[in-house]
Parts: sequence; structure tokens; C-alpha cells
Amino acid sequence: MAVGIVFGLWKRDLIAWGICWAWAAAACADAARYIADATQGRLALLGAGPDAMGDWERLFGPEHWDKLFLADAWAHNVRTWGLVIWFAALGLTLVGIARNAKGFREAEGPRTGGREPSARPSGPLVPVAPEDMWR
Repeated sequence: MAVGIVFGLWKRDLIAWGICWAWAAAACADAARYIADATQGRLALLGAGPDAMGDWERLFGPEHWDKLFLADAWAHNVRTWGLVIWFAALGLTLVGIARNAKGFREAEGPRTGGREPSARPSGPLVPVAPEDMWR
């Protein structure tokens, strides 16, 4: 999320900010799944044996906080914050796309817009013969 804020405030790139926050929201969703699994231990952990405890089970267990009963509430809160962050990321990305589209339209300028062109030929335009076209 901090990288997204850097993109948004320092670089003024709302699309990059939104993408970073969408990535953070996905990380929250994954973390919530593992936090909720702390009481059951059903998710397979890489490199762990059949009796190995997960990280969240250790944190909420008697070795650290001794609050295993709070794992579901924490998982719910992390999932909710992930959803809020996801919608904020979606909004940032859509606003960034709209601003970029508006900037591109303004950069093109009016096609005719009632203004006279600023470039004028220096003399009369003379047609070129087809055989002299590529000389």
C-alpha cells in the first residue's frame, strides 16, 4: 500500500496507485484465508510435516498471544479491509483512466474548432508531376 501511495502522491499516477492497492487487497484476501484456518489447520503448508503448526496458529496460540478464539474475527476484519481496499483501488484506476482519456482528448486539440491554422504556406502550392514525385 505504501508503494501505491508513492505512485499516487509523488508520481501522480492513479492507475499505478490503483494496481498496487489491488495487489494489497488480494494479499489481504489470502491472509484472511490463512488467519481463518488457524483454528482448524486444514490448509497445506509448504515444507511442513503433518503435525506442523501454521504461522497464524502460532501467533494466536499459547506460544504468543493465547487468543486462538479471535482468529475468525481477525480473518473477518482483514477480509473486510481487503474488500474496502479493492473498491478504493478500482475507483483510483477508473479515475486515472478517465483523467488520461481527458488529457489525450485535450492534447489532440480541436479539429477545426473555428480557429485559423497557425501554419501558412510561404508561396503558392504548385502541383508536382508524377515522374518528379520521388526525386
